[in-house]
Amino acid sequence: MRKSELRPITALPVNPEEIWQGGVLNAAEAMGAPVDEDGNEMFIALWRSSSSGLINVTPFVANAASQTSFVNQFAESMLAFFELHEFPFRPARLECHDKKLAIALDKKLAVPELVVEHQPSMPEWEEVIADFASDFAAQMGGGTSPPKMIEVGADLDQWRAFAMAAANFFRAQFWNHLDDVDVIRFDSPTVPESMRYGVILGAGGEIVGIGFYAQEQDHYDVMAQRASMESVSVLSVAYDPFDEINAEDAEFWRRHDLPLETWDAFPSFYGFDQMVPRQPTLPELITATEILQALAETTEDEIDAGKWAKTVEVLGERTVCQFSIPNLIDPPDRQEWIRRGMAPETRGLEGMQQLAQQFIEQNEGLEIEELQRLLNEKFIGEIDEVEYPMDTPADRAAAKARQAIDSYGRRRLQLVRQALQEDPEHVESLTLLAEWMTDAERRLDAFQQAADAGRRQLGAIMEHEVGNFWGLLETRPFMRACHGLAHALEDCGRPNDAIAQYQEMLHLNPGDNLGVRYDMIAMLISGDRNLEALDVMDEYGEETGLWYYSHALLQFRLGGAKSRTAQEAMREALKFNEHVVQVMQSDAPIPRPDRYQLGSVEEACVCIETWGEVVPEMKARRGLIFGTADCSRIALAFGSRGWSAFGRSCSSESTLPTRAPQRPHPRIRSFPVPS
Repeated sequence: MRKSELRPITALPVNPEEIWQGGVLNAAEAMGAPVDEDGNEMFIALWRSSSSGLINVTPFVANAASQTSFVNQFAESMLAFFELHEFPFRPARLECHDKKLAIALDKKLAVPELVVEHQPSMPEWEEVIADFASDFAAQMGGGTSPPKMIEVGADLDQWRAFAMAAANFFRAQFWNHLDDVDVIRFDSPTVPESMRYGVILGAGGEIVGIGFYAQEQDHYDVMAQRASMESVSVLSVAYDPFDEINAEDAEFWRRHDLPLETWDAFPSFYGFDQMVPRQPTLPELITATEILQALAETTEDEIDAGKWAKTVEVLGERTVCQFSIPNLIDPPDRQEWIRRGMAPETRGLEGMQQLAQQFIEQNEGLEIEELQRLLNEKFIGEIDEVEYPMDTPADRAAAKARQAIDSYGRRRLQLVRQALQEDPEHVESLTLLAEWMTDAERRLDAFQQAADAGRRQLGAIMEHEVGNFWGLLETRPFMRACHGLAHALEDCGRPNDAIAQYQEMLHLNPGDNLGVRYDMIAMLISGDRNLEALDVMDEYGEETGLWYYSHALLQFRLGGAKSRTAQEAMREALKFNEHVVQVMQSDAPIPRPDRYQLGSVEEACVCIETWGEVVPEMKARRGLIFGTADCSRIALAFGSRGWSAFGRSCSSESTLPTRAPQRPHPRIRSFPVPS
């Protein structure tokens, strides 16, 4: 390192309260990292700012016997720390946990502006490095590795039959026909106890394949969160990219030229007993082969019958596979779905609300007390007991749509199609049909049809009731169709059209009951339409982490990091929710929780998920944005302690910004796959 490289630091004013704490962790000793034959080892250099809690970790490889190289790389890690966060000041001093390292660094830097001291006790620094070491060691260990599939004991012909059946099943795209609430019962042939029931995975676009349970109730207990995946035993055939699978399995597939539908569709077949992976048994492999092949040959009409049989030939033997879907043979009612963990949708109540509204209009001259008595008599009680008109095709379509809203999985699709047979222009049914579709372009076309039908039905209301939409019950199906259309436009790479759709929705409904402003602001920020985003935020000012951090980013873009407005905006954001910085710096997957508490880790996850494409910019500029703020320690390895908050119930909850209702697949990601 040349002294000229230190000038950007030494030229800055000193902050008398600022200390940069640094040290080195031997990865080989602490985390089991390998040492090569020449004695080179991996080390982790960690620097921490005492005033802001900002950190930076720099891994490097050095030979401990070569002090010059070691100290050079440690000094460079300090410079990387400064460059990453672009501090507007220099520290009063540098502290090192190791005395020899402190002396060597002081000699290396040799500038009076940077004083290096030995500090044997640095509790905050030690806590961060301990967290990092723990998480990194777990990652290096990889947890419990999945076993090799090829050690099941099957011969080559059996593996070839399995590979062919799995490729055929993938090609059939069965997840376009069934949801993960549609439990399939395998009635014959005689199947292993572990495979009596199955669910199709893939409707949510996360995991593609099929999962098997011993008991139907196991699946519903997991859905209702009465049981965790750690408490049940399951099997799954999940499709993975070929370059991510066990090396020996990959080599076996390649050497014997076994079928693959695509390079992203390797059929990983594993059992999980309380989340511990195991190999499938030979009978399980044979049964999976028969089931996959039979399902690949199944038609939609056979599915809708609720019970069907397919004869398949595997290795020269013909087998009759019999299937049934209990939810289609004996459809559950609303209460049963609630018991299974599926929350009823509020739009299912709009028909009764509209009926009550019409009743009030028809009895306008009655005294208030009498009208209230009649309303209670007619509408108080079980929802299913309310009598709706069935005179017109639109009435009958609405009845089917209400049943569909109270149903899930394939049963919902069946009812929607029945509704559209009654009235092909029924907006709610068209929207429900669009929500079912997984292909982005087909989904876009379907939402467009629903929105167009809504415009035609509303007619003059589109002009005369601008500003009152959503308050009028008859406008809500159209607004939901528009919301779904905006999301579909975004998914198809048409952000400007999506923004225009959101703008129309806010024009029709300034109260924004669907929360479209959140998605629109995020898209405006992603599109660098900063002034427009700021205008929307000024119109809908609110006390949420998403608002504060988005506002800070906009002020940073418009005024620069050193502007007083940008710095004040970031201080306010950090004060409201410090977790956003922590989550952003973590490499852990960021889930989207069902609900969150203001100022919580969950809210931070919602912020980052909503920003989407902006997150890389926030990460790249976090030194500029966060560097001058008074923030707490940023844990590099946020890890399990932070994420454990998701398992706790939230009080004083704020519901998430509403999105267009999607196909119900809330637990898809809970089904285990090997990592």
